[in-house]
Amino acid sequence: MLRCTNRKRMKKENNQQHLIIGAGEVGKSLYNVLKPHYSVTLRDVDGHTKETFEILHICYPYVDNFIETTKGYIKKYNSELVIIHSTVPVGTTRKIAQFAVHSPIRGAHPNLENSIKVFVKYFGGQNAEKASRYFSDINIETKAFDKSETTELSKILSTTYYAWNVLFAKEVKRICDEFGLDFGDVYTVPNQDYNKGYTKLGLERVVRPVLKYVPGSIGGHCLIPNCELLDAWITDIIKDRNKEY
Repeated sequence: MLRCTNRKRMKKENNQQHLIIGAGEVGKSLYNVLKPHYSVTLRDVDGHTKETFEILHICYPYVDNFIETTKGYIKKYNSELVIIHSTVPVGTTRKIAQFAVHSPIRGAHPNLENSIKVFVKYFGGQNAEKASRYFSDINIETKAFDKSETTELSKILSTTYYAWNVLFAKEVKRICDEFGLDFGDVYTVPNQDYNKGYTKLGLERVVRPVLKYVPGSIGGHCLIPNCELLDAWITDIIKDRNKEY
């Protein structure tokens, strides 16, 4: 009986129309992941379609009118489920709709297709379980959380943590230069050996990131812009200190 029910559910889901809005790195990669399994349309923010889409995937960056814009798309396409893949301030998804779900993207830019398949895909919100099935049914590991705020904050803190470590490496290089010492000897080798030692002790939980030094300030469209989405002393320090490199 359960097996029959699952077949009926999967058949229904396969017949539903998905619309991905935002044809950047995230949107194109998500399209490539979903297209072999579902009926999926990809359009940019400035594009136009006239159909009704049951499932709406939001893949454009957060801007001041993000909430109003997304609400407009939900109304336009009469969508019954919206999945926000964008990085957004805490509380954004809930303000858009009670049935909206947040599901952050993790991985290496610009080719995120493989990353979407490899990383566990998180879903947060009242419909998290429902949204996650579209991915678990195509063999992507998923985890569902009751609150969309959980995944929203988790994503921002993830990139904040990485930015913090990038700045630490830059500061180590600056101090090494002051003393005329080699960055690799002071930072890279000791941290690699530190990680080996604690791994042998069964304490993998305390291993540290070992980053390469890259000159200049932190660029790109993730780390520093994401710091703008969270009002906290650590994000303020990252933004201010980044200007010094």
